[in-house]
Amino acid sequence: MIDKFRYIEIKFILGDNELIYDNDNFNIEFKLETDRTSQSNVLELTIYNIRMRDNEQLSLEYEFLKSKPRVELYAGYREFKEIPVKDLVFKGQLATVKNEYEELDVKFGLVCLQEKDIFVMQTLNVSYPKGNKPSFIIKDLIDKFGSKDEIKLGIGKIELFKDLPYQSNFSKSNTSLQKIFEDLAKDTMSIFYIENGLLYFLPKHSFIKEKTELTQMDLLDLTTDEDGYNVKLGFRNFKINTQLFIEGLEKDYVIDKITHTCNGEDGDFITELKILDMDIFGKNMLKELEEIKKKAEEKITKVEEREQKREEKKKEKENAKNNNKKDNNKNNKNNKSKRK
Repeated sequence: MIDKFRYIEIKFILGDNELIYDNDNFNIEFKLETDRTSQSNVLELTIYNIRMRDNEQLSLEYEFLKSKPRVELYAGYREFKEIPVKDLVFKGQLATVKNEYEELDVKFGLVCLQEKDIFVMQTLNVSYPKGNKPSFIIKDLIDKFGSKDEIKLGIGKIELFKDLPYQSNFSKSNTSLQKIFEDLAKDTMSIFYIENGLLYFLPKHSFIKEKTELTQMDLLDLTTDEDGYNVKLGFRNFKINTQLFIEGLEKDYVIDKITHTCNGEDGDFITELKILDMDIFGKNMLKELEEIKKKAEEKITKVEEREQKREEKKKEKENAKNNNKKDNNKNNKNNKSKRK
């Protein structure tokens, strides 16, 4: 049975070769979660009845998948003009392939990552002299280490909350690029994530200035949350950090988390959003800024205390040295008086 409304297409790419599956010919399920952290963007795919063997040998399809090709997932609707048919939802690399049997069907479970193995696993040794800005270091790391393989990690946007030159050398030994980016994000009060093969560094509490509006008719469910709402609606390809207005709520919100789910031919085909109240969003930013200011002041105080102690010790040494000098001069005078 062909679902005439939804459209799912998965493209596997290896060199110049492509292997394409769509929901016209295969039963496809997927789940993709994206949030404002560097650990998200893992695509879980299930495709039924891929041929595993031909004439007692592994099929070319299965061999192709085992080679861990690049992956592109497209999803949308055929008959809804406002949503493009081939909307790119995910771009990454196939990481694992696992086949199981479900009654008479062969079920292939695939896990795809946005990050290339070099990004997550490989350890690096890097050193930048003081005076370099974090933005330069990020771009240089991408140029040197993020574009080595068939899958290249491009730059979407580098907009740091703080981009001050480092006052000492920035050096990392036996550290993954993932961890280095985490440290750079922490130093600049920013977040980073990868979306469709592009790296984004943004201020921690930033949002996209474009506004998306939803009516009550768009919603399948709306429930309150501590800092905002959880929204459920038919599949739509939102962007993280987008400003959102929902009819009837009379406030602006920002998208903090997105979960796409497709459960086969006639199951759920939905998008769930976690949205934050913009007022709380701003208050969280101010609170964090206050904490950073407090920590900076504490750090300055400690530096000043250390400097003061160093000066006191220096003066003590100088006084001791002067006292020793006076004592020596006095002794020398006494010795001269005795000789006379």
